Amino acid sequence: MEAILRQQMDPAVFPVPLDALSAQLTVQQVDMEEFSIGEFRVRTTKLRHPGTTLGFRLAPAKGGGGPTMAYVTDNELGGGGHYDVSASWRHDFVTFLKGVDLLIHDAMYTPKELEQHRGWGHSTYEEAVTLALDAGAKQLVLFHHEPEHGDEAMDGLVAAARKYAKARGGSLEVDAAKEGMKVAL
Repeated sequence: MEAILRQQMDPAVFPVPLDALSAQLTVQQVDMEEFSIGEFRVRTTKLRHPGTTLGFRLAPAKGGGGPTMAYVTDNELGGGGHYDVSASWRHDFVTFLKGVDLLIHDAMYTPKELEQHRGWGHSTYEEAVTLALDAGAKQLVLFHHEPEHGDEAMDGLVAAARKYAKARGGSLEVDAAKEGMKVAL
C-alpha cells in the first residue's frame, strides 16, 4: 500500500513527494473487517468502483451508543459498471448504513452528467439523497465533487439535493463538503 501511495505522489505525476508531508503517516492494509482506531470502532464494506474501494462506518468503541458516521467515497449507486459485489449489495449496503447520524457520500455528477460516466464508479446527488433516506441518515454531506463544478454550480447542486430530499418527505439535512468544513456530531 505504501508503494502505491509513493507512486501516486511521484514527482512525475504530483509536485509533492510523500516524504515532504509534515504529517506522520502510518500505512496499514485494511480489508473487509472491523477494527478499532483510538476511541472508534470502524467497520468496512465493499463499494462499487473499479478496483477495490471500501466504505467506512465509525462509532464510539465503548458501548452505550453515541454518534455514528459513514465515509463513502468512489461509489456508483446506480446501474452501470461491472463490479465484484453480490446481488444483495444494495440491501446489505443500506443495512450497513442504517441509522447513521452523518453520511459523507460520493455525489460527483448531476443526473445528466452521469449519462456520460456510467461505469466510472461515482454517483449523483439524487442517488446519494435516496440512499441517505433509505438508510435513515440524519445528515448527508455530498462529497467527491466534479472538478469542473465551481462554487456557483455546487450551490445549485446543494439546493437541488435539498429540494429532492424535501420532495421525498424526509427531514434529511443536506450540505456539500467544502474546504475547512467542520461537522459536530
